[in-house]
Amino acid sequence: MTKDSDYSDHLFVLLHGLWGNKGHMASMKKQIKRKLPKVHVFVPSSFSGNLTYDGVAVCGDRVLADIDKISKKHEYKKFSIVGYSLGGLIARYVVGKLLEKGFFDLIEPYNFTTFASPHLGVFIDEKSAYRYVFNTYGRNYLSQSGRDLFVTKDSILPTMAEEDSIYMEALRRFRKLILYSNIVNDRSVPFFTSFIDYRDPFRDLTHVCPQYISEYEPNILDLSKPMVVRNKPYKRSWSTRDYIFISTLATVGPVMIVIALSTIAVCAQFSEKRVISFKKSRLIKPSSASESIAESTDSTTSDDFSDLGVEEESSNTDGKYEEDHHDDEAEMMQIVVEDMLDASASGISDEDGDLNLYSDSTTGNTTPESHGSVLSTSFSLDAICNDTIHDTFEVADIQLNDIQQKMSESLNKLAWKKFAVHIHGTLHSHAIIVDRRGGDPEGLRIISHYLNTLEL
Repeated sequence: MTKDSDYSDHLFVLLHGLWGNKGHMASMKKQIKRKLPKVHVFVPSSFSGNLTYDGVAVCGDRVLADIDKISKKHEYKKFSIVGYSLGGLIARYVVGKLLEKGFFDLIEPYNFTTFASPHLGVFIDEKSAYRYVFNTYGRNYLSQSGRDLFVTKDSILPTMAEEDSIYMEALRRFRKLILYSNIVNDRSVPFFTSFIDYRDPFRDLTHVCPQYISEYEPNILDLSKPMVVRNKPYKRSWSTRDYIFISTLATVGPVMIVIALSTIAVCAQFSEKRVISFKKSRLIKPSSASESIAESTDSTTSDDFSDLGVEEESSNTDGKYEEDHHDDEAEMMQIVVEDMLDASASGISDEDGDLNLYSDSTTGNTTPESHGSVLSTSFSLDAICNDTIHDTFEVADIQLNDIQQKMSESLNKLAWKKFAVHIHGTLHSHAIIVDRRGGDPEGLRIISHYLNTLEL
């Protein structure tokens, strides 16, 4: 980090996930601007809400149109991008297309980062009724995003992981490739797919506990050290929140689930029409595909560009109301689905009950400035898997299918800085890893770590 630069020539793009909106990345944007006041941070809303059903390519082309608009107004020299959840896959698509367009001929790619992103998709071949329903519904009723995430024959994920593809070449151009992965309580994006590894040593933490990077304890694991044996076995006790949640789910849950699944199916049908329109535009005039899809579903608002000095011509009030409505509807679906996933995980061992063991570090400074030990760790699971010693400790091997295995082998040839994240204070860590709701001490600590790993 050079002291004589104000970083005003550095553009950061932050991409939210499925059913998401720009508000999900608000805390991260705030923390970036706090540390780097002059840097330009752009959080597009052009693929928010129900538009996230449309798939990696369609959403990615909307973002490309936004970036094109911004880059015409400013002479950037550096480019960094962050993708959260599905946004990480969209980010991989975007940088590949930017490379193809010649964007990186004049602008240097610096940091590529994903948080809880399903790089290998979310399909798991487990023999359970829950997993069967999850796999079947996801691939058939989430439109193109479902087909992408569950790696069907129409998924773009295998193409983006081909070693000689523009997408992989674009990733190789970045100075740093960084990923963060939740080790427990992320039912939306399991550890194996966000960490890009078939091994999961964190399925049962009853008798063992990870070790952490000292300045980020108890949230960022030090992967160079094996797990340690607990003084006494951990057993999570039920809280009042748990009883309320289960009681509510038992009474109104079935109705909520029916409404949610029905709404998702209807929204997916509208999405299918948009995707078909997008594909036709590619066949007619491939060079203008991104412009075409952006025009047909333009939901970018003036707020998106307000702090970048770019004027947005469209300010249609009715259109803005419609966009907000779809965002709220999509967020409701996200809440219901995440609660369903939480309910399916009853009985799974987790760590939030051990929070009192680390109360000082958890309630203390959430934005440590010193970062000498941020990278003093391994980025592999080898030490934990091979050196942890306890009679009951087992490493779960995820049965990847052939396509997932090939994607994993290819993606792991890249120089990723991989960080395993341990969120304690919730049963659903997927939202906390980027402080999606704002103000969570653990989420802020993860963002702080990210800021201290950046190449600037």
